[in-house]
Amino acid sequence: MRAGRGSWDDSSGLRGHCDLYDHDYFHGKTSGYPPEGSARAHPEWSPWIELLEAIQPQGLLVELGCASGYLTEAVRGSGRRAVGLDLSGYALSQHPPARPFLVQGDAQELPFPDGCAHVVTLFDLLEHLPDPRACLREAVRVLEPEGLIAGATPDPLHFRRPEPTHCFERPPSFWISALEELDLAVTYRFSVTPYNFQFLAAFKGSPAAERAAAWRHDYYGPEPEFVSVDGPLEALPRWGWSALEAGSREMQGNSSALYLLNRRAGPVRITTRFSVSSSPDFTTLRVRAGSSTLAEIHLDSERKTVQVELQPVRVAAGGHHLIFEPFPLGPRLRIHDVEIGAEPCSRESLVLGLPFDLYQRYRLASQVGSRLTQGPILDVGGLLGDRDGHVATTADFFSSLEMDRPVKIRTTDLRHCDHPNHAPAPAWEQPFRDASFDLVLSLDVLEHLEPERRPDFLSELDRVARSFILIGAPFSTPDVERTEEELAEGLLNARRFLEEHRTLGLPSHDLVESHFGDRAGYEVHRFPSGYLPRWRAMQVLTQHYFQLNDTTSMTSLNRLYNRSCYVADLAEPAYRSLFLISKTPLSDAQRDSVALLFPEPGPESASACGFSAMARDAQFPTLHQRIRELLQERDEAWLNTRFLINERQKLIRLLRREIRHLRTEVPLWKLAGLRLRDKLRRR
Repeated sequence: MRAGRGSWDDSSGLRGHCDLYDHDYFHGKTSGYPPEGSARAHPEWSPWIELLEAIQPQGLLVELGCASGYLTEAVRGSGRRAVGLDLSGYALSQHPPARPFLVQGDAQELPFPDGCAHVVTLFDLLEHLPDPRACLREAVRVLEPEGLIAGATPDPLHFRRPEPTHCFERPPSFWISALEELDLAVTYRFSVTPYNFQFLAAFKGSPAAERAAAWRHDYYGPEPEFVSVDGPLEALPRWGWSALEAGSREMQGNSSALYLLNRRAGPVRITTRFSVSSSPDFTTLRVRAGSSTLAEIHLDSERKTVQVELQPVRVAAGGHHLIFEPFPLGPRLRIHDVEIGAEPCSRESLVLGLPFDLYQRYRLASQVGSRLTQGPILDVGGLLGDRDGHVATTADFFSSLEMDRPVKIRTTDLRHCDHPNHAPAPAWEQPFRDASFDLVLSLDVLEHLEPERRPDFLSELDRVARSFILIGAPFSTPDVERTEEELAEGLLNARRFLEEHRTLGLPSHDLVESHFGDRAGYEVHRFPSGYLPRWRAMQVLTQHYFQLNDTTSMTSLNRLYNRSCYVADLAEPAYRSLFLISKTPLSDAQRDSVALLFPEPGPESASACGFSAMARDAQFPTLHQRIRELLQERDEAWLNTRFLINERQKLIRLLRREIRHLRTEVPLWKLAGLRLRDKLRRR
C-alpha cells in the first residue's frame, strides 16, 4: 500500500508512547486486562461481524487499535479482506496467526491511501489518543464514500475504573458532535454496561447511513423501540432494561434509565407520557430527570396498568438521563409506550427556574461580562449541576441576554459534563494557550481549593485571559462566617455543601485584590451578590421545599424568587462578592454600564423589597396549591399503605392460628368445627 499523509517512520516521537503498551499493560498491571493476558479477555466478535456484514457487506475492513489482531483474524475467517494497525509492537507479536495482516503505526496518521476502506473500526482506541480528532479525520480520509465507521469508547461519567493510559475520555455528546462535524450521520447505543458507548457513522445520505439507523439498544431491525420522540431530542435505552417485548421493557435492578440527547445549542422543554404495569405489591415508582424528581407514582394491585404524564421539564444542551426508580425494591414493573414531546424553549425560561443561588452568581457574571466583551469566554469550574448531570450551561446565561452574536464559550471542571464544549481539567492547570480568551470567569471555585493552591489558580486565570477576569465566591467576613455556621448547625443539606468551606477556610478579599491589583497592577472592582439576610432565609426555605421531592414546586419557587428579588439582592451585606479584574483600564462607558446594574440605596433598598414582591406575584397562589395537592396525594398513599399493612397483619394472625391447629394434628372435620366455634364467639 502506498503511504498516506504520514507513516510510522515519520512519527518517531511516539515511540515512547508505544512503550506504555507493553507486557505489563496487556497483563493487567496498568490496565483492566486480567493477569493471564489479553488473549483471555478479548470480545466475542461474531455479533459485530454479523452487524457489519448487514450494513456494509463488501470491501476492506481496517481495524485501528487492533492490539493482537483478534478481530482482524475473525473477519478474515468470515471470508472478508481485513488489515489491522496498532502502535504496540508487543501486542502485534502476541498472536502469530494474525501477524501477517497487521501493521505497526499511529492511528492519528495512517499509512493507508485515501478511500481504500469500506469499514474502519475504532474499538476502545479513542480514549488512548492524545488527539482523537486527528484519528477521526484520518478514518474519514481512508473511508470510501459508501463506507462505515464502527467504534466504542467508555463514557467517563459511568466508567469508574482508573486507567493510566486513558488520556482522552469524553461523554457521548462530544463524540457525536466530533463525528457530525466530519459530515457523518451517527447512530449509537449503550450495550452490556452503562459506560459502553458504541457508535456507527457513515456519510450523510449514504445507503450505509440508512441501514445503520436500524441499529438499536440490543437488536438490529425495523421494530420500533418502546420510546418515541416528537421534536428536537433523541431518547434511547441506557441501562436496567429487559429485552423488548410487545412495545415494552421490564425494569431490572435498582434503576432503569433512558438517555436523552439535546443536540441544539439551547434548551428544550419536554413532556413525557408512558404506561406502567402495576405489580401485585404496593410500590412507588420515582421518575427523575437527572437529580430532579418529576413524579412519584404510587402503585398497587387495584389498577393493572397506570397511565402517567410527567410534569414538563426543561433540559439544556447535551446529554441527560430520565431515570426510573422503584422502591421498595422487589416488584417487577414493565414500562410501555414512552412518548416524549420536545420543543425549543428560551434560555431565559430555563435559567429563571434554576436554584436561586446559582442564578444569582451566573446572572451577575453574565451581565457584567456581556457589557465588556463578546469575544471567546472560558468558565473554569463551569459544570452547572451535580453527579447526576448538568442543569444549564454558561452559554444559557450569556445568550439569554440577547447579545449581538453567539458567544463562543468553553467550560472546564474537575468533573466531566456531557456537553461537547466541556473538558475535564484541574482549576490550576487549564489546557489552553496563553491569552486564549477575552474573558475568563470562575464562580464558587476559589473557596473549594486548598489555601496553598489558590495563588496558582489565580495566576492560571491570568495566564489564559486576554482582557478580563471575573471571580466570584463567598469571602471571609464576620457576617458570612456566622451565617454559614448557623446553617451548618441547623440544616443537614446545608451542612453537606458548607463542609468544605469550613474545612479549608473561606478566602479573604485581600487575596484577590493584592494578587491582581498590588502585584499585577490591574484594575480591580468588587461587587456584592446575594443580600445576606435574604440569602440565609431562602436557604432555609428551599431546604424544606427540597424534601417534597417535586421539581415543579422547586422550579416555581426559584422562578418566583429570581424574578422578584434578583436586583434587590445586589446589595451589602452580601453572601458573595464578584471581582472584576481588567488588564487595562476600563473606559468611562464600560465603567458606567457596569454601574447601572446596581440599584442606588434608598427607601426601596434591599431590606425593603424582595419577598413582598414575590408574595404579590400571581404565580404565588398557584405554587401553594401545587403543594397542597402534593401533600394530599401523599396522605392518601400513606393511608393506603397503612390499610395494606393492617390487612397483612390480619392474614399473618390467621395463618398462625392455622399453623397451631395443624401442629396438634387436629383432624380436618374437627378443625372445621373449631373454626365455626371461633366465629360464633366473635359474634
